[in-house]
Amino acid sequence: DPASARAAIESAPEPDADGWVEMTISMEHYDHAARSLLAFGDNLEVLDPPELRERMAGVTAAMSARYAVA
Repeated sequence: DPASARAAIESAPEPDADGWVEMTISMEHYDHAARSLLAFGDNLEVLDPPELRERMAGVTAAMSARYAVA
């Protein structure tokens, strides 16, 4: 929800030397989380929990296979 997103952004630390920011975002369901986080494209990496990281890997692999140029 917008309030959770705003709270996460406001509490985020400064970017590291490579420009990355590590944040914790609360979400109830992995399916919803994966769909929401895909909007960030390759500007995001899910570190934890492993189940969400695996879900993201599966979705992006399926997308890559679908859009592969022959």
